Amino acid sequence: MNVSRSAENVLEFDRVREVLASLAESSLGADQALNLIPSADARLVERALSETSEARRLHDRGERLPLSGLPDIQEAADTLRIEGRALDIPSFIVLVRLSAIATTCKKLLGAKNDELPLLTARGQALPNLKTVEKAIRRIIDVEAMEVRDDASKALGRIRSQARRLRARVEHLLETTLAARNSAKILQEAIVTTRNGRPVVPIECRSLFPGIVHGASTSGATIFVEPLAAVTLGNQLAVLRDRETEELRRILLELTEGTSARHGELEAASGMLAELDLIQAKARFAELSGAAAPSLTTEPELRVVEARHPLLIPAIAERCGLRQPESEPVPSSFRLSDGVRALVFTGPNTGGKTVAMKTAGLLTLMVQSGLHIPASPESNFTVFRSVFADIGDDQSIGSSLSTFSAHLAKIIAMDEGLELPALVIMDEVGTGTDPAEGGALGAALVAHFLARGALVLASTHHGMLKAFALTTEGVQAASLEFDPETYAPTFRISEGAAGRSLAFEMAERLGLAPEILARARQLQGERERQVGELVEQLEADTLEAGKQRRGLEQERRRASEA
Repeated sequence: MNVSRSAENVLEFDRVREVLASLAESSLGADQALNLIPSADARLVERALSETSEARRLHDRGERLPLSGLPDIQEAADTLRIEGRALDIPSFIVLVRLSAIATTCKKLLGAKNDELPLLTARGQALPNLKTVEKAIRRIIDVEAMEVRDDASKALGRIRSQARRLRARVEHLLETTLAARNSAKILQEAIVTTRNGRPVVPIECRSLFPGIVHGASTSGATIFVEPLAAVTLGNQLAVLRDRETEELRRILLELTEGTSARHGELEAASGMLAELDLIQAKARFAELSGAAAPSLTTEPELRVVEARHPLLIPAIAERCGLRQPESEPVPSSFRLSDGVRALVFTGPNTGGKTVAMKTAGLLTLMVQSGLHIPASPESNFTVFRSVFADIGDDQSIGSSLSTFSAHLAKIIAMDEGLELPALVIMDEVGTGTDPAEGGALGAALVAHFLARGALVLASTHHGMLKAFALTTEGVQAASLEFDPETYAPTFRISEGAAGRSLAFEMAERLGLAPEILARARQLQGERERQVGELVEQLEADTLEAGKQRRGLEQERRRASEA
């Protein structure tokens, strides 16, 4: 799929990835979320959406896949590929954890074939690692994190002999500590070890013959192995060396037996990470009150009762954004039924940019297998290209003005466009002379339409508003406002071009009356006529909307009677 990095940035898809990562139960699942890429393959998108739906059904029953302890086995898998190198005990324990999780998930999903066919298929594809786990547990006590005594006969003999020797050493030292002539020179009546040798702490070495194995930090206390214990200590050292060699042999043999399954172990790790991502998608949907949209093969974008996910309080909190005081106002608009370009108009702060960013972000989410906070009646094409030019990209470092930066983006869009495509242009034609900018904006919308793309654009230019009202395949969409207070309602009226309300908004925000009066005097007659025409269209649209809502209420009352 052709999505520019700048488009992902301005549409804030990375924030959605971050929320997904926070909802994953393992570091592997979080990595999958952070590297999630929208797909242009309609079959893969349909499958991914269905898998998210199945995970939600699993959660609705109070069940979850046990993925919280999913370990990263990459280091162990790399070692398994190296001939003659043994895994250590912690690495084997990691493989046991992986095997246990895979076995549990395989069993849980295996019982859901009729209800969750896609997740069941993933469960069936998981390698059977029971024999790997069993082989490791026969050698290693996972809870104690050590090789079992019965891992081999030789190891059992060595450890048995070592235990008997340690008992003799302890008895000998206890006898030494109990001797009367030692009481005055012993620091403490305890036995400890230094460098694997049995020692006692004393203050005066000359009064206690033995081998020194270290001193305290201050040097006041030294740790001495009594001469009577040296012979037994030597025998213990020999046994320790024999035990170390036997452990190395056992672990190498176990490693060689496990290495034949390294491919299955890595496959299971990847499959479980994908299941973790699917489960995170389900949790995202639950938090945002999302639904699965319909996919269509026709170039279409029908957004019904959609909310921007990052404006939903539960999601905003997850990605560290300032939590909104209330839920966002849902918006509905469409590119379908002959309408292939929608030009948003209306006042600043009215929600034009948010509406377009919502459409773009939801598109990327759908093509990543995510449910969206919108009505299930929403329809989406699986696009091959999604481009967005939103915001001011003026760059001093590269000597780009606002206008030049916008043009550079648009040229890149034109060069990389593959159909079906969605092109989003905010304040198209801005940053230059208004008359020329309006004409350029209209030409750009017409150009991308001629190339077969669907287009969302916003403008304050009268020429582009007129173009939207008079051009086939293009429709104006006005962001509504309260006619008395001029406060935005964030609702969208399709088929009408709204006024920018620059003077009214400035007055509402407290600009000095004398400045507004002078501005109205300076406004040209032509601009004033265009504004009055748009104002009349806006009033007609609002009146038509009231009448339509009144008829709908009467129809509902009649059907309920």
